[in-house]
Amino acid sequence: MGKNKGKRSHTKHVFVQKKYRDALFRKIFNEKPVLLELYNALNQTDYSDADELIFYTRSMT
Repeated sequence: MGKNKGKRSHTKHVFVQKKYRDALFRKIFNEKPVLLELYNALNQTDYSDADELIFYTRSMT
């Protein structure tokens, strides 16, 4: 027997229902000012005119 005798690997499996996660994201970030704030935070930018945003979407299926 090896050194790991008696030790168990504890892994957690997380299952995410993408349909609900996507719906929540769209609900929260449907407004342009909030989406611009998210973009600025992720990209470390300081854009201020939310009306210049253009939405591009694609199907993930």
